[in-house]
Amino acid sequence: MFSRGLERTLLVRHPRFGWLSPGGRLEEGETPREGALREVTEETGINADLLVREPAAVLGDDQHACGRIYGLAYALTANPAEPLRPEPGQPATWFHLKDLPPSYYPLDHPTLLAFARDLRC
Repeated sequence: MFSRGLERTLLVRHPRFGWLSPGGRLEEGETPREGALREVTEETGINADLLVREPAAVLGDDQHACGRIYGLAYALTANPAEPLRPEPGQPATWFHLKDLPPSYYPLDHPTLLAFARDLRC
């Protein structure tokens, strides 16, 4: 999730994994794009727009007991002036891309930075 000028990103503080991009699992019958937009609204209270229709990245996580789990990352944009209404116990905050907090997942920040750079070109 990026600000309209691509200088900030919106992260949610997960109780176990720290600051992460909003996300989650698909509901039955839901497309990945629909799920991405729904999860952002559920976790932050704001409405986002897709920057591009296709996923920005496919990230794998091998830290699960069931083996590797893959996630699709979509590039979304929203207005940082819109009031945030995060879920209880999971605050949401806009961070400048130059000042990202540490991440549990090592590919999160490099992916955010690379995609913001690519979108600016």
